[in-house]
Amino acid sequence: MVVRDGVSFISRALNSIKDLADEIIVVDTGSYDGTMQIAREYGAAVYTYQWNYDFSQARNYALKQAKGKWVLFLEANEELGNDYHQLRPLLRVAENDGFYLPVIDLNFSEEIYLPRLTLRLFQRKEGIYFQGRVNEEVSQSILEKNENAKIKILQLPIIHQSLHGTGDDLDQELKPTDLYYLEVSEEIDLDKLKFFYLRNGINFFWEGKLTLALNELEKGLEEAKRKDQLAFLKNIILILLELKQYKRAEEMIQRGMTNFSFDLIFNFWQGFLHYKLRKHQQGIICLKNILSGRISPKIKVNTYLLLGLSCKELGRKEEARFYLEKAYRRLPDNRLILSNLIEVLPLEGGMEVLDYLAGKVSVDKQRLAFLLLKTYYQRQEYDEALKLLDYLAANQENQDEFLYWRGKILLHLREFKEAARVLKAVSPGFSRFREVLDLLWVTNLSMPSRVESKSIINQIKLAGDKLAWNIIKLFNEIYFYGRDVWIEFDNLVAKLRFYRRALYYLRLLVEYKDNKPVKIMLEIINKMNIKSMAGDLGRLFYRQHKWDQAYYYLQQSLKQGEILTELIYLADTCYHLGRYEESKAVYQKVARLDDYQYIANNKLE
Repeated sequence: MVVRDGVSFISRALNSIKDLADEIIVVDTGSYDGTMQIAREYGAAVYTYQWNYDFSQARNYALKQAKGKWVLFLEANEELGNDYHQLRPLLRVAENDGFYLPVIDLNFSEEIYLPRLTLRLFQRKEGIYFQGRVNEEVSQSILEKNENAKIKILQLPIIHQSLHGTGDDLDQELKPTDLYYLEVSEEIDLDKLKFFYLRNGINFFWEGKLTLALNELEKGLEEAKRKDQLAFLKNIILILLELKQYKRAEEMIQRGMTNFSFDLIFNFWQGFLHYKLRKHQQGIICLKNILSGRISPKIKVNTYLLLGLSCKELGRKEEARFYLEKAYRRLPDNRLILSNLIEVLPLEGGMEVLDYLAGKVSVDKQRLAFLLLKTYYQRQEYDEALKLLDYLAANQENQDEFLYWRGKILLHLREFKEAARVLKAVSPGFSRFREVLDLLWVTNLSMPSRVESKSIINQIKLAGDKLAWNIIKLFNEIYFYGRDVWIEFDNLVAKLRFYRRALYYLRLLVEYKDNKPVKIMLEIINKMNIKSMAGDLGRLFYRQHKWDQAYYYLQQSLKQGEILTELIYLADTCYHLGRYEESKAVYQKVARLDDYQYIANNKLE
């Protein structure tokens, strides 16, 4: 394993192979966090390697340390996905030179596609080595050594957890990519080689391959002339902040402030980092200083936003209101700004807020009311959302949109009969009609003594969503008829797709209902025996503020290995449950893994 700053996942990777491997070799390329300490705790032999932006060379260095006949390569954010107890007997008699293993990319914000086959398991022989600086490959050297080499496919899946877009951020409302996005700068003259690195880095970023993106940009930074380093630095800092590698980000920010003092984007990122690390007073000083300089309109509005958020954290409501209103005047459609303004305005209710904000800028009042409706809904202030919806009703052009939001709000207010009537009135041509059908299904479960609605499940089938149809059909067999069920899948990808959609329905049930339906969906999910299940359930219940369930599942998940994000969730869950001493103890584990994450997330003084 070749790693750098891998505390977010590495425990699971090591735990998945600790009973299989005779030796575990971890090559660290310059971690700032507790990666090497965790690896040693799992009995790994840890080596340090001077990183030269070439993955193949690093893997070849790792390969030289191995002593076994067979070698298996994993990345820090991967783990074996299936039972592998028959692997040893297989390898004892295998005449193959190597095996392609299916790698399943698991990103909960996207579809799960068919596995990609990668040669990860092969015999260690002289002359076998990796080639290719980014997309490293070992099969070429195997075939060069023996053109008749036998390389087969082995159904031992590797689960690859995405580092991007997993929705695990505790501070989901303010990510760096929401403030300033990656772009090729047009202000500098890039030669062909450096443009290649910059373009590759940006492409990898948008594909969710943050490690590869960072590697390309850092390589470009190393080779670029000083005047051309600006674009690389900007983008590297953004990715490091996205990955929450705050210590490394701080070093890059200081480098940018020293070498490019004329560009105040680095001062802005310094203020952003202060906000993330709860150094609000330092952040306010930093951000106020850049307002007097020449900054782009985008950076200015984000500076006002950060100043407002920092002042609000310090309890300085009037000052927070001043800056948030400045941000609002420049970006009136931003719900993050609206949500925070609601907290600092001395007004009662959504209608007063609507009238006040409509007088601040020239906006379509109907559009503003709709934005406020969504904002209050997100804040779980459903009565205020309903008042705004009633205001909109008289001039509502999109009747389906109006009915959709009324149905959702009524469900939260537990007015199930009226919610069902409203949702049934939504036309099939509505863009979110599939979600309407799901809400109708949940509503049907909420009606006392209500029998199974064949109409809903048939409409889901007619909509072509066979996966949802199968899950709801399975659920209904248990809920309405008390039948026991058996679940079988042809392959792991099909199983993961079913599992992920089952989690979606569990979230709906937890959000709108409780007790029996939630228990049944949990029963279905438990029967699937997915390795990541406890962690997924812990995060799901955490986001729904179901602290007891979140505590239970997070505890179960962490028995499989300490994951930084889950430790932070658990510490916060303990805090909400009033388990303050336990919360402190968990935060100390966070500090052991990454002291900057401890500072950023610790709520206890």
